Amino acid sequence: MDKLTYNFGALPSVNTHTDWLTTRAMPNKSVANIKPVGGIGDFEFRIKDQQQFPICTGMAAYIQEYWQAQETGEYKELSPMFVYKLNKLHDGLPPGTEGSTAKASMDTLRIFGVCREILYPLNSSNYTGQVQGGEVMKDAEVNKILAYTRNPSLDEILISLDEGKPVGFSMFLLSDFYTKAVRGRVPKEVGGSFIGGHFMVACWYDLDQEVVKVVQSWGTGSPTLNGYMEIPFTWFRFLVRRPAPVGAGSEDYLFPLLMDSYTPLDYVPPKELVLPKYVTVGDRVPTIEVNGQPIQTSDRVFAFIGKELGRTMVTVRTIEEILRVMTGKPAEVKFDENTWTVKISL
Repeated sequence: MDKLTYNFGALPSVNTHTDWLTTRAMPNKSVANIKPVGGIGDFEFRIKDQQQFPICTGMAAYIQEYWQAQETGEYKELSPMFVYKLNKLHDGLPPGTEGSTAKASMDTLRIFGVCREILYPLNSSNYTGQVQGGEVMKDAEVNKILAYTRNPSLDEILISLDEGKPVGFSMFLLSDFYTKAVRGRVPKEVGGSFIGGHFMVACWYDLDQEVVKVVQSWGTGSPTLNGYMEIPFTWFRFLVRRPAPVGAGSEDYLFPLLMDSYTPLDYVPPKELVLPKYVTVGDRVPTIEVNGQPIQTSDRVFAFIGKELGRTMVTVRTIEEILRVMTGKPAEVKFDENTWTVKISL
């Protein structure tokens, strides 16, 4: 699709005064002590194309694709159209308004979640219709975020990225943003004519180059580089001078290009709590001691070691319960990793 035909659909969020600020969620963090380069590592998104639809705020689905992949180890493609349609139920904009807000996207992810793309694909029928069916809503339930925080400036975006958290933000764009972009790199100088608001997901930053890398919703062609763009810090900090409204005095007023920015928060269990999809059972068999005395037995089911887990396949608590039932006495079982010994005390 020609890059000039996209409908930009991000509008300023309403009722943001009660939002939890990122600086309160991460009080010990400062942009002065973040790493020179940070973000979500080498995670690769499956690039989406919003086509002619003004549903860029629905691309907050990217964020939950990332969090779900961290939690489950599998990539699940989620529906931006679903997010957008649910946004329209609570974004606070006048009826019939095309486009939505970044805050609405965060609330959709938090309250409803987002269903899989296969259940609610991006097409004209779903854009003009309404979300219906228990299956779609039930599928969305398992793809929720826990909470979100608001980023008033670029500093909070960088702090969030340094913590490994992707950031959803909306920005007023000028035409130079994409007409003068070279291999996905937006020009440092802000210029061009106003074209509307656009929602993007920040995934990486570089303090030396002073750029934020974002995943776009314009497919993999121009003006992106394989679906990604790098935006200079100047765009996040730029203040636009506008004439004062009639009757508001003679002074011009300033407003930032950065419209709204949010950091979705989700729970990802520690890696040691995430079971691998496959477990290789090792052939190393520990020594077994009962009340301090080694025993000889061929029945060592509990001694098999899962290499990926680094532990016995049956927990020592389970062994204790089995022995208690068998002997009628309380049992204590410990595994000594240094001597590779299962120690049973009866």
